[in-house]
Amino acid sequence: MLKIYSLEGAWAAGKTSILREIGKMGFQAYKSVVPDIYRAKGEAYSPRVEAEDFTNLFLSLKEDQLKSALQSDVKLGFFDRVIFAPIILRKFLGLSVPGRYYDLAKNVNICPTVFLVDPIPLKKHRLGWPRKHFSFEESLRYHKITEDVIRELGFKIQRIEYLENAGERAKKILEHIQLLEKETKADVAQEVEMGSKSNNIVKEGE
Repeated sequence: MLKIYSLEGAWAAGKTSILREIGKMGFQAYKSVVPDIYRAKGEAYSPRVEAEDFTNLFLSLKEDQLKSALQSDVKLGFFDRVIFAPIILRKFLGLSVPGRYYDLAKNVNICPTVFLVDPIPLKKHRLGWPRKHFSFEESLRYHKITEDVIRELGFKIQRIEYLENAGERAKKILEHIQLLEKETKADVAQEVEMGSKSNNIVKEGE
């Protein structure tokens, strides 16, 4: 079963660069589907103007990406956003969120800890803010909604603070995953031990 780790956060926060570094380390990294939307619809196509159509297409492409990944032999996958993102974008744009959006988010095998990538400070964007549809200030609001939605859906958040070197941020993520794996193994071992003790108590009672 594919383990899905999601990198979430504001636009231009460095998720693509982090995933590129993770890919160099030999892991499977899945890119954002948003560029695919602009290639299909044109650069003038705006999520602000075509909000309903954009978010539905976003959800559909992200769902297809996840289905394809789940059908592969990959055991561990890192994604530039998962099903949370269309929910977050609809909330950001002031749209209601259909129940099927939430159903998909709950039914995909996403690891319970989500990596929230902190924004790159505006002054660190050497060529200026790179997004034309939304401002830097709006990206911070989107980031806050992201955090709220992830928590609302019952997931834990692991922040990845801003570092100039994307490779170092990638290493932080992998270090956190190693720690999470150890904690999971310890929890399973404890459950097995508790189950064993319960069985012994039952046998003694017999």
